Amino acid sequence: MSKRETPPADGKAGLPLSPEEALALALFVFLAGRGGAGKTLLLRWIVERAIAAGRLLVIADGDRTNRSLPLFLDGVLTPNGADDATVWRWLEAIITRMVADLQPRPRSRRRRPGA
Repeated sequence: MSKRETPPADGKAGLPLSPEEALALALFVFLAGRGGAGKTLLLRWIVERAIAAGRLLVIADGDRTNRSLPLFLDGVLTPNGADDATVWRWLEAIITRMVADLQPRPRSRRRRPGA
C-alpha cells in the first residue's frame, strides 16, 4: 500500500458519519448548471433530509430566470434583482454572514467575586 492509500488511523475512511458528527458539520451546497438537470429536485431532497435531522438551514435561490425553490420551500432567500452584479453581491453577503456565524465567539472572562 502506498502512503496515499494508507487508511486513516481512526479506520473511518469512506464510512458514514455518526449522527453527532454529521450535525457538527457546516455545509454550503451550491448547485449551478443549465435548467432541467434536476438541481431543484436534488436540493429539495437535501433540504428535507436536513430538516428531518434537525439541522439549521439557510436556503437561498439565486437563479436569475427561474426561481423555483420558493414554490416548494418556505423561508427561501432571493435577491432583489436579476442582474449579475446584484445576484453576486447578494450571494457574497449571504456567504460572508454564514462564515461569520461559524466563527467561535470570544468568551468573556467573568471576574469572580473577590478575585
